[in-house]
Amino acid sequence: MGLFGKSEAKDDEGDTPPAVAKKNDDRRLKDEEAPSTICPCACGNRALDWMKGFIEIKPFNVEPRMAQMRWDHIRSEGALLYRNRHLGCFICKHVDPLRACCPAPLQECTFFPLLFPVATHFTFLPFGQAVTSARHEEVCCCSLGAQGCVACSALAWPFYFCAWPAPLACCVSPVIFSFTGAFLTAYQRYKIIKAYGIDDDHLDDYFGDHVGSDACKLALDCCCYPCAAWHQNVFLQEMRAFGHAEEAGDIVVTREPGGV
Repeated sequence: MGLFGKSEAKDDEGDTPPAVAKKNDDRRLKDEEAPSTICPCACGNRALDWMKGFIEIKPFNVEPRMAQMRWDHIRSEGALLYRNRHLGCFICKHVDPLRACCPAPLQECTFFPLLFPVATHFTFLPFGQAVTSARHEEVCCCSLGAQGCVACSALAWPFYFCAWPAPLACCVSPVIFSFTGAFLTAYQRYKIIKAYGIDDDHLDDYFGDHVGSDACKLALDCCCYPCAAWHQNVFLQEMRAFGHAEEAGDIVVTREPGGV
């Protein structure tokens, strides 16, 4: 049994030994296998299920190989080394004198503001942006539309209410941990992997099985959810840009290694 529920196992084709059998597509997570029952009380589980309704992912018309490549590169480079001229630090984009003070590998990095403070203190903001993107809303501010603002506002209060240190100290504390943010980030990762068909089994080689790697990835996403939220936010924004470029008939060009 897998971490998120039951997983069907198909027989190996021909005489292929189990040790070298190919990974089956039926290992993709199903809707009913999403992580949900993690709270010891029924009221908490109902609240988590209610918040899950605001996590909406719409896959854009992007080549699967492109989506897989971007997912892997964003994760491997990290917030300091992954560069994106559209999403990177606004100081590098708009303040030319200060641009020279930043080392070349770190220019246009996405550490500020997408990791800090968005992913660390305002993790609910990317969730609202994803709703706006999925419903093709007209952007008002902060890449949010009308329904995106509703989703963002609805998730803000449980994010701070279930945070450590105390809710009122979250705004001034340099480091916070929100149990709600950890859960929603892990659930959004599941939705992204299912929507884009991403192979995220990079830890299987270390654990030797799919269950162990799933458990480790879930633990990493929950314990260090700001890094996972940054990764998913950058990926979704790039997929939206690529999707709009494909619809307009433009040529999508990427820089390797690094971002767009």
